Amino acid sequence: MPDVKILLVEDESIEALDIKGTLESYGYQVPYVAAYGEEAILKAKEIIPDIILLDIILKGQVNGIDVASEIKSLDIPIIYLTAHSEESTIERAKFTGPYGYLIKPFDPLILKNTIELALSKHEMEQRLRGVIHGSPIPQFVLDKNHEVIYWNRSLEKYSGIKSKEVIGTKDHWKAFYDKKRPCMVDLLLDGDLEDLSQWYHGKYKKSEVLEDAYEGTDFFPKLGKTGKWLYFTATTIKNFKGEITGAIETLEDVTDRKDAELELKTNEAKFRNILENLQDAYIQSDMYGNVLMASPSAAKMYGYDSPQEMIGIATELLFKNPEDRISMLEKIKKQGMVGDFEGEGRKKDGASFWASVNAQFYCDDHGQIQGLETFVRDISERKNSEKALKQSEERFRALIYNSTDIIRILDREGHIIFDSPSSQRILGYPKGFFIGKNPLDFIHPDDRAQVKEDLNEVYQDRNPGIPTEFRIQKADGEYFSVETISQNMIDVPGVEGVVVTTHPVQARKEMEEALRDSEEKYRTLFESDPDYTILLDLNGIILDLNNAALDFIGVTREKLIGEDFTGLGLFPEDDAVLQLENFRIAIENRTVQVFQSKIFNKRGGHSWIELKLVPLEKDGKIYAVLAIATDITEMMITTDKLKDSLLEKEVLIKEIHHRVKNNMQIISSLLNLQMQYVDDEIVVDILKESQNRVRSMAMIHEKLYQSPDLTSIKFDDYVQRLVSELFYSYHIPEDRIRSVINVEDVVLNIETAIPCGLIISELVSNSLKHAFPEGIFGEVVLSLKPYDTVEGGDYYELKISDTGIGFPEDLDFENTESLGLKLVNTLVIQLNGDIKLDRSHGTQFKIVFRRSEYEKRY
Repeated sequence: MPDVKILLVEDESIEALDIKGTLESYGYQVPYVAAYGEEAILKAKEIIPDIILLDIILKGQVNGIDVASEIKSLDIPIIYLTAHSEESTIERAKFTGPYGYLIKPFDPLILKNTIELALSKHEMEQRLRGVIHGSPIPQFVLDKNHEVIYWNRSLEKYSGIKSKEVIGTKDHWKAFYDKKRPCMVDLLLDGDLEDLSQWYHGKYKKSEVLEDAYEGTDFFPKLGKTGKWLYFTATTIKNFKGEITGAIETLEDVTDRKDAELELKTNEAKFRNILENLQDAYIQSDMYGNVLMASPSAAKMYGYDSPQEMIGIATELLFKNPEDRISMLEKIKKQGMVGDFEGEGRKKDGASFWASVNAQFYCDDHGQIQGLETFVRDISERKNSEKALKQSEERFRALIYNSTDIIRILDREGHIIFDSPSSQRILGYPKGFFIGKNPLDFIHPDDRAQVKEDLNEVYQDRNPGIPTEFRIQKADGEYFSVETISQNMIDVPGVEGVVVTTHPVQARKEMEEALRDSEEKYRTLFESDPDYTILLDLNGIILDLNNAALDFIGVTREKLIGEDFTGLGLFPEDDAVLQLENFRIAIENRTVQVFQSKIFNKRGGHSWIELKLVPLEKDGKIYAVLAIATDITEMMITTDKLKDSLLEKEVLIKEIHHRVKNNMQIISSLLNLQMQYVDDEIVVDILKESQNRVRSMAMIHEKLYQSPDLTSIKFDDYVQRLVSELFYSYHIPEDRIRSVINVEDVVLNIETAIPCGLIISELVSNSLKHAFPEGIFGEVVLSLKPYDTVEGGDYYELKISDTGIGFPEDLDFENTESLGLKLVNTLVIQLNGDIKLDRSHGTQFKIVFRRSEYEKRY
């Protein structure tokens, strides 16, 4: 006891003095009393006490639980002292693995007993650790977090993994498996028996010796050269509350036992006569060939309901071919027995199966032959496997002989002992040429040293199958590129060598060279492109850009790569938003987006660009966007100038139409004034007709002035107004003569609109003046629509009719002195049209004309 050193950590000096005195009264050494957490950590590492009494609540930033966590690796027992007993504090403290927990104030005797129990427990743990570590049985222990806390020497030696490599990690699986998966101890920690069944189906059972333990047997290919059979037992470790705090797994190498079992199965034919319950059938027959006794397995094999049903039947019924039975009996007579006689057995229902028979005579006590003892094994599965194996060997042989790769086997000295036929086809050497030769002699001198080194690694099992590229010489002396993968199979029966598979890669090498040339070509095109070309990832980050873009931006490539394109401040705010939206659309819709934008140049001004965002696709996925910007500044300046010029021209043309219309209005006004000074009605009518003609043309120019393109007008609006003006001019009451206008959506140019308007003015005026004498009621009908029956141009049909007294029968409208009708005929000719008169129902003029086209004058 005097050798026990206790580090006391207590920030209340009076309590610390009291506890120190109590400890020393019991004979304990108290070399230091720490009041702060940081101080306690330093002194624990310096003194290495046998036990630490640690107050949980300390002054400063580090509390007692923090101290325990920091020095946990020192493996020093800790007893917590505290004036608090909150559940949350206890739960936090439990994670540090304390050996005791005392609530202040406490009885000195309880303090002494707690210390003694802690020391005893720690000593027992150290002994247990020593027992586990020195045990000849491989074993390891995990904590509840699946981290290794024990890994004994025996397991180190068995697995080849040192404890320091695995303690504190979750890598214990690496000792047994190639890929990460749970061991049995992991599944017990998780309490998931369903997963236990999944991972160890048919290989485990609940232990009959240990409570809550499970045991299993499995083969582990990773262990040893050819794998090991292990019997393993795993169980959980619980605290006094029954809570799982860890788990332990022990291992036993049962490979020898498994090998013995396998050997026993191989030789079990020797013991079939005393092991009736084996799968093989046992049949005893008398001298006459009648069954005296049969095993249950025999009844099952031959399809009988029970062994008793077979008693008394003739054994010849158990053979498909009677000749097989006769042959077997002849061999028994000569040799006294027969072994592994193969033939086809016959079941009760007539079905056949392949059987292997071992039989011998049995005698009485006087040596007299009494009958035959027969052991039968169903080898149908083996026969099917042999058949499948034979077919597989034939397929493998065909694969080897028809392979486009060269397959070779090298002996221990590196000489070729097998060379596939493809070697002759690919390299051009005679069949069998390479047998006994060293393959290194046919490798290009520059590649030979590397190939030799790689091959040595294969022989030493240090090369897991890494491909080697080199050049090999053909029969014509030329070298070409190949790639080989070698596998050490010296210990594999039937191979006993290194298998080398050689694949020609000359075509691939040429393709790679062509690809490099192509990449260089496209890199040259990319760099020499006068457009600003920038490669962006899907987040708009710059991956690459050409020289034109670098020159425009005025920043080095190194500074731009990895930057956000829109974050460079190259675009005005509105254009930057437009670019982001188009960037999103280009990716989502997989379409090229083209738009115009302003961009700031390195001189501080701005330029205009046309930006194309081209999504780049590979394997069905968009992986990048190519931004191609064409400088259109000059084009935009020219366009603006052109727009200004067109606007000036448009204003000028509008002014011309406006002035023409005003001048015609002046003429109309002059005619109106003239009429006020004329008393002759005939002259007044002539002046009025002239005024109407002027008005019809003035209205055309007014419509042109209002037209968007200044060259054509919507004729339906024009006709409505023209007819209304004519009715008003002749003072026609609305209740006596009604106008009916049916004009479709017709647009006419000025060359067609003016003559057409004059024709309408003349014919409607004619109807209003002559068709309806005083007291006659009726209507004037006007229609204009496209004329579809004429091919070769834009034709229209104009009809003007009235329900009046009719056109005079003795008047030829095409040969008349009337100025109005002469104008109509002249204007129809001007329109390349045709005019017809119909007198059957009042008067109707039908005019078909073609839209006039003239060369542009501006």
